Amino acid sequence: MILLINTATYISFVGIAHEKKIIKKKIWEANLRQSEDLLPIIKKLVGNNKIDGIIVVTGPGSYTGLRVGIATANALAFGWNCKVVGVDRFETMERQSIGESERQTARIEEHDMVIILENISDLIYFETKNNKLEDRGVLNLDDLCKKINTPCHFIGQIDSEKEKIIREKLKDKVLDIKIKDDFDNDVLENLFKIGNERLNNEEQNNIVVPYYLREPHITKPKK
Repeated sequence: MILLINTATYISFVGIAHEKKIIKKKIWEANLRQSEDLLPIIKKLVGNNKIDGIIVVTGPGSYTGLRVGIATANALAFGWNCKVVGVDRFETMERQSIGESERQTARIEEHDMVIILENISDLIYFETKNNKLEDRGVLNLDDLCKKINTPCHFIGQIDSEKEKIIREKLKDKVLDIKIKDDFDNDVLENLFKIGNERLNNEEQNNIVVPYYLREPHITKPKK
């Protein structure tokens, strides 16, 4: 069985996968209480089952949430003597945006793809892709729109207000908008598929580290 952990945002997720599908899961509003909630929820879901590998979301997201989830995943992997791998949130959305038939025949459209993920502040995490990684970062939506000068497919956490801004500012540069969330069933399945591929290829005893798009704000101690 495989344990899945996502503590990147104020909503968190723990799941158990077996034989190529997620069989148990818990999604809850953690609101930065992952350090209190995570281990009891894992214990309840895992029960007496043997865990053969751990998949943990590496970011981008909350500094505290990521630190708790990834530290827990690394510690459990050490204690259970199993592999642990990381998957970032952009990857699960990217795979969702491309159909399996297109992926198998390598027929990826020439238009850019823009993945948008919510940030805790008014900023957003974004990734633009064509056939290769072009850019990742943190911006407000207006500044992101200014960077786009070719027709694009949009996918991700795009509420009605964001969709209105995107369509008003970019007009015919918007080919389509696909609204997806980290906890949609198909996105969670992508998390498992990508992570499981890595578990089958990675060497044991690797340590997963957080993926930050900007440095965390840490108050330095006074001298």
